[in-house]
Amino acid sequence: MKKIIINSLLVLGTVTLPQIAHANAAPHWLSHEIDCIDCHQNHMDPPTDCGFCHNNSSGGNYSKTSAPAMLTHSSAVMQSEKYGVWQRSCVDCHNPHVSDQCATPLVSGTFSGYTSGGGTTTFTINSLTVNDPAWQDPVAWNAKTGAERGLLFMSEGLTWENEQGEYVDFSSEILAADATSITVQGEISHIGTVRDFKILYGQYIKPTIGALPVIFPGPSGFAHDETGTGNDASPTGICQVCHTQTKYWRNDGSRANHFNGESCVTCHEHELGFRPSCNACHGFPPIVDGVQQDGLIWNPEPTGATSAGAHATHAVDNGISCETCHYDGMPATPIVDDYRLQIGFDIAGQNTAGNAYDGKTLNPAYSYEGTNGTSITTGGSMSCVVYCHSDGTSVSTGELANQPSPSWTTGSTDCASCHSYPPAYAQDQPKSNSHQRHIMAGFTCKICHYGTTTDNTAIAPTGNHGNGWYDVIGAPTFFANGQDRLLNLVYEYDAGGGTCSTNSCHAYYGFNTPIRWGNFYLYASPSITQGDESNEVNFQVNVTDCGTPPCNLPYTCTFDWGDGSVDESGNCATSHIYPAPGTYQVTWNVWDAKNHSMNEDKINSVTAKEIIDTGEVTLGATVDQATRTATVTVPPTTTTGVPLARVYFYWGDRKTTILDAPIIPTSHQYARSGTYYIKVVAYDQNYNNYTYTYLEEPSLKVVIP
Repeated sequence: MKKIIINSLLVLGTVTLPQIAHANAAPHWLSHEIDCIDCHQNHMDPPTDCGFCHNNSSGGNYSKTSAPAMLTHSSAVMQSEKYGVWQRSCVDCHNPHVSDQCATPLVSGTFSGYTSGGGTTTFTINSLTVNDPAWQDPVAWNAKTGAERGLLFMSEGLTWENEQGEYVDFSSEILAADATSITVQGEISHIGTVRDFKILYGQYIKPTIGALPVIFPGPSGFAHDETGTGNDASPTGICQVCHTQTKYWRNDGSRANHFNGESCVTCHEHELGFRPSCNACHGFPPIVDGVQQDGLIWNPEPTGATSAGAHATHAVDNGISCETCHYDGMPATPIVDDYRLQIGFDIAGQNTAGNAYDGKTLNPAYSYEGTNGTSITTGGSMSCVVYCHSDGTSVSTGELANQPSPSWTTGSTDCASCHSYPPAYAQDQPKSNSHQRHIMAGFTCKICHYGTTTDNTAIAPTGNHGNGWYDVIGAPTFFANGQDRLLNLVYEYDAGGGTCSTNSCHAYYGFNTPIRWGNFYLYASPSITQGDESNEVNFQVNVTDCGTPPCNLPYTCTFDWGDGSVDESGNCATSHIYPAPGTYQVTWNVWDAKNHSMNEDKINSVTAKEIIDTGEVTLGATVDQATRTATVTVPPTTTTGVPLARVYFYWGDRKTTILDAPIIPTSHQYARSGTYYIKVVAYDQNYNNYTYTYLEEPSLKVVIP
């Protein structure tokens, strides 16, 4: 016991020793309200994971516990095991406490004094030397090269640390600067005699990684070949020192000819674990007719394309995402050495059959890959078959009409490019039509499609026309009898022709509302029978008039059974079991393949009846072969005790015996030899019938020798 007590006291003495302070570099220090305890809860626990604070992936509004989110560099994040399974941690490249790149400052100099207050400190510059020409202008020193990247002001041994009992380094983020002063975040006191300062790019980059020296003065320090020959004599870039097998920038100085002196994170963002992003191979989007970083594919090699086509119109002007036309073609990392160009359309949820693209022949290394059901040809027209350049009927049919778009590189669109102007869909088409009669009456497009065009010419916003919606929005007014009149319009969509209600232009001309758009209807009648189960009703819809043949098969039906349940499976011959006997009102309708329906829902009354189990009849037959006589014995009641009232015996030789109650064994003598099949039909007093043949009762098959 003594030994345990002594050891416990030793531990207590250890944990109560005074803590020794350590001065960190900004932003992991007091100028940003960060202290040791924020990452090291106590001396026994492991340090807090960097991701606990670096969790803000939305950008902006950063704080102490909402710092920029970063992914570590690993085969999992890169989604590639080309170089095996590997993982790098934050501290492989970063020292979370100090900025160790003091030997290569962007700027160095001296200051003559300072003022503190209001959460900032301003230093008066005495002299300075700019070591990196990219930072020649002091006004740019507070500018960030990314959402999280700024310059740090550092002065070694500047401030007195009471707990440590010595002068320690001071560092803080630059908030403003000019030729005579530098303002930084945080206030200082107890300044020593030191008046020297350095300006660093920061980022806590280690001076060596894997025993190799690292120099990181700024964005160009990721990988930089001073000779410009492609063979770097001093491979000290932070992205360079670990790589031994990569396509570019290896740590032996070779392959240093890939965007020399530029920032690697332009294409390989730290936020994505340094995996290549969308502009790693071509423009994002490609808008320049040239093989370059904002134009056509340059990495790994050109495809043979000569024009960026309508990328700017679609992606920039109209905000259409890449995934819309390159479905499943935006992998997390480029498909290395695969050379596939994915073309696949996904337009406003219209995943329709018939998507197609006709492109140009690619350079031999490349090939197309159709995705999301898109077929690819190489006829050179540079056109596509896709919903937003179609007549719109696929909203109802689920299948595109074969209507090619204008050429991707030279084409343009107008109001007649996709449908007639005005639209003139036939009455047997999905978008049952009343456009012609309205145009003839003097109405223009904007009267009913004000959300698409306000001047009958320009479509704005353009995304509101090819989005898979009808976009029926009434204009503020309509013109009638020489003046503008207020327009109220409510449109209820239906793929086969919707209805307009509270329509003031209809009311003005004396039409009742609601009124249907188009006038094509189906006609149908129901067939209703009792089901085999208690309270079961069989319901079958029979279309009697489908308009001009051929009919648009198949038909689909919906039922509201009147008991709180509905059937939207589409089956037109179905059944329903009600919860209790009674009379119910069934509301139903039928649609053809082009979404035409009856002019309104129909209602029919049905009766659900309970079926009572009356049991069975246990009967049997015997044969006296000597007299050629068969005797069938039928009991007077069913197995549940219901009395039988009448029995029919069909002896199989065209003879029949009818027996009324009381029911007794009944015989029949055959005139000649043979095999006979007897059928017995019995009725109980409730008029339920029971039919038996040799299939149900084998003894009803008799053999007469």
